[in-house]
Amino acid sequence: MCRLVDRSLVIAEVSTGPTRYRMLETVRRHAAASAGNDEALRLRHATWFTEAAEEADALLRTVAEREGHETIEARVDELRAAHRWARSHAPSLAARLTAALQLHAHSRLWPEPADWAFELASIIDEEDPLASHVWAAMANAAAHTGRFEEGTSLAERALRSADPEAPPRIEHQLL
Repeated sequence: MCRLVDRSLVIAEVSTGPTRYRMLETVRRHAAASAGNDEALRLRHATWFTEAAEEADALLRTVAEREGHETIEARVDELRAAHRWARSHAPSLAARLTAALQLHAHSRLWPEPADWAFELASIIDEEDPLASHVWAAMANAAAHTGRFEEGTSLAERALRSADPEAPPRIEHQLL
């Protein structure tokens, strides 16, 4: 990383928390063009950012809530890219990412992850164990916008389809 920073290919953002690194947009475009359609690379990217969002989401329920929000906010562009790819190539991964962003989105009035859930509803397999998180995200969005009957129906659907043994627990996704 030091060599990349020294060559101005990556920018180190030093703050009170851990150092974060980001690529210049021109470097990012070049890297994306060079990678072409490497599905394995895109899957690794989407998986890494989904796991990062899940870790940040876990912090939102602790005294480190602020750190969790800051982590998500610092990665919004990458989270969008990861979700965009996963929606069409790995719907279960997209469902995990949607679930991981719900509390942050709800508390920060960020409607985009709810929109992702509505897009996923027509794509994800009803039998997918993570489909329940899509219904939960849709339930939260409906309730948040005053559509309580729809929200209740979607929440009940989420609870009926949830695997009680599989983390994350669906009850944590329903706000």
